[in-house]
Amino acid sequence: MTDPQAGVGPLTLEALSERLLRHADVSLWRAIFLDPAHAGVRFETLRYTVLASDSPLGTINAEQTALLAGRLGAEAQPNTTSDLLLSFRSPTAAVRAALVLQRLSGRRSVRTAVTSVAGTVAVVNIGGQERNILVGPEIERAELAVADSVPGTIFVCGGTYNALGDSIADHVRDGLVMTELDEDTVTCASITLPPHASAEASTFAGLGRF
Repeated sequence: MTDPQAGVGPLTLEALSERLLRHADVSLWRAIFLDPAHAGVRFETLRYTVLASDSPLGTINAEQTALLAGRLGAEAQPNTTSDLLLSFRSPTAAVRAALVLQRLSGRRSVRTAVTSVAGTVAVVNIGGQERNILVGPEIERAELAVADSVPGTIFVCGGTYNALGDSIADHVRDGLVMTELDEDTVTCASITLPPHASAEASTFAGLGRF
């Protein structure tokens, strides 16, 4: 079993273990928890933006998810309730990626949610390759946000919207942006693209890097 590092409590390691097992990523779980000679783990608190979504192309496997994440400049996260779970260090990149997914979906009405949070990241080093895995209640809530999203729209949390400010309109020139306010503060927003803006696709392979 991987030894907890200074400042890392057993509950943090337990959260990482549970998330990997819920995702059925047994091989990664074994590399981290049963082979400490070849895997190192440290925990950091970082700000990140999460994109949770239905798959725009129907079913999607791990290879396709990794390919899509690379094209979008994201890191694929172990998903438990959504088809896709991607993390970004930039809220702008996450919103742009959400727009790409909606356009890829064609006539499919997919749900997409973009949420910016500060939370715990497990930095895992296996064989010299580093991977960031989000753990804790923040990532759980961010993934569940897609369940409350309206099919065919992008839910954007208040934190993401306010980080982008008026510049969000520059990325959604052909869409409708609706906001909910608490006095003068935007608490959340939704983005809807017109039907003609969607182009149905059958594979991620033709995508360039965004």
